Amino acid sequence: MIDGQILLRLVFGAAGASAYLVLALVALRAEGSRALRIALIGASLLSALGLIVDSPIGQTLDAVQPALALSLWVMAAGVPGALWLALTTMFRDRDANWHHALPLLGLMGAAAVAYHGGDLAWAFFWLWTGGSILLVVHSMFVVISTGNDDLVESRRRLRFWLSAMCILGCGVLLMLLLTNAADARRFALPGWWPTTLRGLMAATAIATVALVLDPRRQLLPPQKKPARATEVDADLLRDLEAAMTTERLWRQEGLTLAKLASQLNSPEYKLRLLINGRLGHRNFTEFVNGFRVEAAKVLLADDHSGLNVAQVAYEVGFSSLAPFNRAFKEVTGVTPTQWRKGMLIES
Repeated sequence: MIDGQILLRLVFGAAGASAYLVLALVALRAEGSRALRIALIGASLLSALGLIVDSPIGQTLDAVQPALALSLWVMAAGVPGALWLALTTMFRDRDANWHHALPLLGLMGAAAVAYHGGDLAWAFFWLWTGGSILLVVHSMFVVISTGNDDLVESRRRLRFWLSAMCILGCGVLLMLLLTNAADARRFALPGWWPTTLRGLMAATAIATVALVLDPRRQLLPPQKKPARATEVDADLLRDLEAAMTTERLWRQEGLTLAKLASQLNSPEYKLRLLINGRLGHRNFTEFVNGFRVEAAKVLLADDHSGLNVAQVAYEVGFSSLAPFNRAFKEVTGVTPTQWRKGMLIES
């Protein structure tokens, strides 16, 4: 007769893994950002793998094929890095590059050394532990801190639930880490602990899929063409264009959507809908930085301006050099210094 605890762990593992596989399928068939879909697929598949190898199926595999089981464990150890990659790609509206996967690969490398054993195993276990916690906490910080700049109304409504999911994920991760520490240090945990942990892992998976499968398709909306402006929108659009091109409000350091809406005497939500639905921008900072980078190009290409790169950054409204370099490279693919050198060679 199968033990009740083992049966529950098997059911929870199957339910959670199935949910993550559904999420991977949804991301595969969705429209929108290719980088985001790849990140979501990767995070979903690794999470499903983690639930499988942590179930009685994984224990059976460990007894039959220990080398394969170890390889699967190492891959599953990258879940916090995959989660971080997916959330930062989603909420920063960025195209993920190969170097964005370095935290994921770093966790897998630390886990490989820890699982292999030896003198350094315990040190690398805590390296994986610290790195995992930092990545999950930073994921939650990104979800919360990018809220004011987010122009996608449907995504803004989900931030509370996603923050709650991150908090739940942190709790699950800490429970998992304590479980691993108990195995390594040979101290006992309550009998209900493993089943509760797997139940929370399955609940996290199912809740995540429920968010993504929302009928309004809020996290993975289909790509849309800019909507036609209504008469009211046309007036606001005209005021916005005047403010950004004639008055050049983008030069104001620390310009926010709320400040711009106040200067245009418009409700913030209407301005958000206009910039997102009509102009096609998903992030307010990206919208403003577009004007700043274009102005910076002109100044950098001018041999007689007498401005160095840092002075150009301040001139176009950036508070420091680092965000200017980052924004400029996101738009042009090169740094401001490289851009200036290229312009000088062409001239």
